[in-house]
Amino acid sequence: MGLINNATDKLSENLGYAETHNLRIGTMWSIINPPRSANKAHVHPGCLWSGVYYIQAPEKCGNIEFVEPRTVHLMNQAKYQPNKKRPKECWTKVRFKPVPGRMIIFPSWLYHSVDTNMTEESGEAANRIIISFNLNQVKAK
Repeated sequence: MGLINNATDKLSENLGYAETHNLRIGTMWSIINPPRSANKAHVHPGCLWSGVYYIQAPEKCGNIEFVEPRTVHLMNQAKYQPNKKRPKECWTKVRFKPVPGRMIIFPSWLYHSVDTNMTEESGEAANRIIISFNLNQVKAK
């Protein structure tokens, strides 16, 4: 919990949240994704922020993908020069490779999914194991 609380305190400070309230864990759960399993796109209603902490992440166990929720802008997209990377402000999807010990905190309204675990590991070592959590502001003590 200390790792998460330290990160959320820093997040609150960077965003200028009221000092009368702290970001704290409202719910927390673990997920074990064996080979050939995935998580469909979803959001976490009723929370400000959500997060994932990777406990175990074998190679090819499935990236997490965040998708731009404002789909109306997709009706007319700009053309970009071939072989030139788009600026971050124009990305519609962002993907992160799971790494043991990595924590990602993101807005709860942001659609996200996890690719299929296609690892070639076997047994318990093949599982992608994460701790997920939701955060809300609570009155500081």
